[in-house]
Amino acid sequence: MYPDSPVLQRAVWQALRAALDLTEEEAAHRVLRAYADAPPAEPPPSETVCCYHLLSAPRSPDFRESALEQGVPMSASFLPCTLILVFYGPDGEAWAHRVQDFLPMDGPGSSRRILRAAGLYPVPSGPGPAVLYEERGKTFRKRTDLTLSLRLLSNEARAAPVSVISQPPDVSIHYAGKD
Repeated sequence: MYPDSPVLQRAVWQALRAALDLTEEEAAHRVLRAYADAPPAEPPPSETVCCYHLLSAPRSPDFRESALEQGVPMSASFLPCTLILVFYGPDGEAWAHRVQDFLPMDGPGSSRRILRAAGLYPVPSGPGPAVLYEERGKTFRKRTDLTLSLRLLSNEARAAPVSVISQPPDVSIHYAGKD
């Protein structure tokens, strides 16, 4: 599965919706996929929106063969992914902090659980959001950028099976005490 798959895109959208505590209807207008086929209408400056884009690190096509040649024992690989978030509007900075805080947290209905079900695992570190102002015509609009690291579980990148010890070795303990 690759970041442009509909399953992963839907999982990211649902995770962002859960982190921002938005209803389905609110999220449909306020959590938008960047570079979508049909660009969304530009929201008014008083409304806060989140645009997201999921990227994966480039991988060589001979990844599996090179791992086998090097004798790397891996049962599965995690491909590094980057989630780029751009928040527009007056509450953009607060939303960015909320996503950064709540995305790696676990619990029922949480963002992390939604991502893990799709094979994405958030990495809870990284720099905080950056606030800047973007010029639109003759006005400036507040913009907050946030970049998060994720790991995508890839079954395609399995290199070699890992041997597993089925039972621990028997250990005998002898006590040499006074009789």
